[in-house]
Amino acid sequence: MDDAIGQIMQSLKDNSIDSRTIVFFTSDNGPWLIRGLQGGSAGLLYEGKTTTWEGGVREPGIVRWVGHIESGRVRHKVVTTYDIFSTVLKMADVEEPKDRVIDGRDMSPILLDVNGKTSHDCLFIYKGTPDSSITCKIQLAF
Repeated sequence: MDDAIGQIMQSLKDNSIDSRTIVFFTSDNGPWLIRGLQGGSAGLLYEGKTTTWEGGVREPGIVRWVGHIESGRVRHKVVTTYDIFSTVLKMADVEEPKDRVIDGRDMSPILLDVNGKTSHDCLFIYKGTPDSSITCKIQLAF
């Protein structure tokens, strides 16, 4: 995987489009626990894939946009993978669809500004099919 990602990144540079390309690199829902250590590790976080515990939903992410996002900057803010859609639309100056509910929020303030804050009041995390009884699982205090 490292080599393949390296080839993609090199191709962006070779074609002089790396400064016009936003790269999002993230994981899915935690380590695959039934595979033991070969399935990955959530470190100090409890549980992993298929759970709603932190080890199953709290994942790292890397975003690269040459000339726009400062290299090496670390953020300890809460965003979600469904924020990528809203963020890319905002950065491309495209309006979000109005004919449906969009759960994602633009995370560009966090990516581009050292003092940027999340637009989420809370995040809903559930396993199975959601219904009207779901309440906020993660209340954001930052």
